Amino acid sequence: MSIVGVCLHTALVLGCELKSLIARRQAAAPAKPKTKTKVAKPSKGEKREEGTVKWFNTNKGFGFISRDSGSDIFVHFRAIQGEGHRFLQEGQRVSYVVAEREKGLQAEQVDIIS
Repeated sequence: MSIVGVCLHTALVLGCELKSLIARRQAAAPAKPKTKTKVAKPSKGEKREEGTVKWFNTNKGFGFISRDSGSDIFVHFRAIQGEGHRFLQEGQRVSYVVAEREKGLQAEQVDIIS
C-alpha cells in the first residue's frame, strides 16, 4: 500500500471515529428547554398603546416605535396586521399591544392608524 493509500485509510478511520464521538456527545447532552414566549393578547378592557414609528428597516424587517409613554419599543414585521408585504414608514402613527419577549418589550398586533 502506498503512503497516499495509508493516509487516506487513516483519514477515513479517524473521520468515522470523530462522527461516532459527535453522535454520542449529542445523544448524551441534555436538550435545551424550549422557552415559551408570552404574547400579550388584548382581552376585555385591555387597552392598546399608541406611538409613532421612529424607524423601520424594510430589508431587515424590524424597527422601533416611539411610545406615547416616552420609551421606544421594538417591532418586527410579523407583528404588523395585514396581508402581503408588511412594513412601516417613519412618522406613521400606530396602535399595538405590548408583549414581554426574551430580549425585552416588543410591539405585537400592530395596526397603522395614519
